[in-house]
Amino acid sequence: MVEELTDRDNSEMPCGYDEDFVSPIDEDLQCSICYLALREPVLTRCGHRFCRECLDRHIARQKSQQQVVNCPVDREGLTHCKDIFPDKATGRKILSLFIRCPNTGCDWTGELREKKNHFDHCKRKLLKCPNVCGSFLARNKIKSHVENKCPLTVVPCPYALMGCKEMIKRNKVEAHLQSTARLHLALTCSTFKETMTKLDELQKQVGELKESNAALNEKLEATNSFVTSKVEALVSKVDAQNSELATFNSALSAQIDADKREWKAANIALNSKVDSQAKVVARLTSASPFVWKITGFSDVLKLAKNGNTKSIFAEFYTGKQGYKLNVRVDPDGDQTNKNRYLSVFVGIMKGDYDAILPWPFRDVVTFRVIDQQPDASQRKNVVAVLEPDQTPCFSGRPTVEENPMLRGFRRLISHKMLKTRRYVEHDTLFLQVDVGRHDSESSDSGSHSD
Repeated sequence: MVEELTDRDNSEMPCGYDEDFVSPIDEDLQCSICYLALREPVLTRCGHRFCRECLDRHIARQKSQQQVVNCPVDREGLTHCKDIFPDKATGRKILSLFIRCPNTGCDWTGELREKKNHFDHCKRKLLKCPNVCGSFLARNKIKSHVENKCPLTVVPCPYALMGCKEMIKRNKVEAHLQSTARLHLALTCSTFKETMTKLDELQKQVGELKESNAALNEKLEATNSFVTSKVEALVSKVDAQNSELATFNSALSAQIDADKREWKAANIALNSKVDSQAKVVARLTSASPFVWKITGFSDVLKLAKNGNTKSIFAEFYTGKQGYKLNVRVDPDGDQTNKNRYLSVFVGIMKGDYDAILPWPFRDVVTFRVIDQQPDASQRKNVVAVLEPDQTPCFSGRPTVEENPMLRGFRRLISHKMLKTRRYVEHDTLFLQVDVGRHDSESSDSGSHSD
């Protein structure tokens, strides 16, 4: 499809947009004169829309014929400056309609307002050959046409390698060859003569290179012989060094074996010393169970429920020279919709023997709520085991009266379970705290760990 060479230069051409719209155009968006999509739409007082240029032509034609200016649809009289208005809203609506590219082979679709921008880059748009040879080609084929086919492209003479410097249009090459045949023959003979002279010089240089190459081969053979002798000497030296290295490795292995025996003996002595120190520490920290007898438990629980005394405390040493611990009991500690629980926690306090104790604190702490059945074999104690914790704010050596972190169990035993057996007898509850290795008992029940 050949692009228009002038922009609307024919006064009889339709003024509207003659495009390939993706969807049919509503009648309200069509000019009542050219029946195309409105270009620069105007609206008359009587409610009809026209292309601005179509209506201007109609009015000019009526005036030239000395007729009364009126609407071409209903013949109602019009005053150009009062009864005709630009319809910008309709113009924007039309510019937003989608169209197809009219160029063959291009599948672009887009808004009407984007047509010019697309045409400026469309590879399928037909353009004139820049050499004005009369051909119209797609934009993406112009370059190939100009370089390879266009008869008006200026190209060098085919005898350029022979010395002809003429630049002629492609369609004049044959005429140029015919008119300059004698010149081209002379140039060819001159070039051939120069080539033969250069060939003779090159043959002479090749002979000289052969002689130089023979000398270099002799020198290379001598160099190879010298290098071979040096390599053999180096190999011999390496073999001697390997022998020395083997002797050294043997001596080193013997020394390592001796060192291992020495280290083993030292390790045995060190282990013996550590065992001895461990026994001393065990003797210092050997603990008997701490049993807390909580009397008047019903009153204690009542005060906790009322919020008067939430927690009760007890302090004890784990041994004669052991750690000082603080046990906290919250009788009404953890509360849920279904039950209430007794909570228990332990913390580490600054003690009299901290300087000789191992830190951090690594012992297991076991809590037992004692079942006060008369027959010890029938007891079902509630047991909770607190495993060691290396957190510094709990197990580190105290620098204040008591470490800031406590550990324990928010649900040691429920209030409901306290009533099932003799955990509270004569309004007294016994809480036993063991520090050290935990040994399960056949009479313990309800055991759990942190």
